[in-house]
Amino acid sequence: MSSVCIKGPGIQSSDSRGPILNLALRKTILQVHRWTGLTLGLVAVFLAITGLAMVFRPQLEPLVEGGLRDVGSCSTRLPLDDLIARAREFHGDAAVARIEILEGGNGATTIRFADKQGVYVNPCTGSVLGQQHQWGGFFGSVEQLHRLLFIDDADIAEFIGGSTSLVLALVTVIGGLIVWWPPNLKALKSALTFRPHLTGRAFDLNLHRTIGVYASLILLMSTVTSLTFTFESLPGRRPNPP
Repeated sequence: MSSVCIKGPGIQSSDSRGPILNLALRKTILQVHRWTGLTLGLVAVFLAITGLAMVFRPQLEPLVEGGLRDVGSCSTRLPLDDLIARAREFHGDAAVARIEILEGGNGATTIRFADKQGVYVNPCTGSVLGQQHQWGGFFGSVEQLHRLLFIDDADIAEFIGGSTSLVLALVTVIGGLIVWWPPNLKALKSALTFRPHLTGRAFDLNLHRTIGVYASLILLMSTVTSLTFTFESLPGRRPNPP
C-alpha cells in the first residue's frame, strides 16, 4: 500500500525532519502574538510616532522655535562664562546643569539650570532671547510624551517603556517569526515573496507576513540595542546628578 504525504501546519512531514511545529503550540503562539500586537502594539505606535518627531528634531526645531534659536553669524563668540552670567541675571542665581551648543556652533547657546529651565543666549551679543522649560514647546512636549515622563515616577516610566519594547521584541517579533517560519528551504523563497496579485484576506495576510519578516530584523536590532540605555535606573546604571 502506498503512503500519502500530507503537509501543513502541525502535520508531521514524511521526510526525516519530523514535526515542523505542534499545531496546539502554533495556535497558542499565534494568539499571544496577535493579542500582544493589538494591545502593546498601540503603545509601540505611540512611541514610534513621538520618536519619529525626535529623529527630525534638529532639522525642524529651528523652524518651529526660531524666535529662541535664530541668531546672526559672528566671527568672535563671547566666552561661556559671560553667557552663563547673562543667563543668571535673567533666570536667577541657580546651579547650571548643562550648556547646550548646537552642532557647528550655530544658533543660540542654551544655559540649562537645575530646575530644567533653559535660557537662550545669543553667543555673539550676549542678549537673552528667552526662556523655556526642558519639556516646554512643541518638541519638549513630544520628548516628554515619548519618554512617558508625564508619569511622576521617572523609574516607573522608564520601566514601562523598556518593558514594552522588550515584550514586543520577544513576543511579537520572535513569536511572529516562529509562526511564519516555512517548513523547508524550498518554501522559504515563496514565504519571502510579496504577491500583489492576491486579493482580499489573502492579500492582507501576505502583506503582513512579507513586511513583518523584513521589518522584524530592524525592530529586533533596534529594540535589543536600545535596552542598554532604556533601563538606566538599574543599580549602577543611572549617572550621578551634576
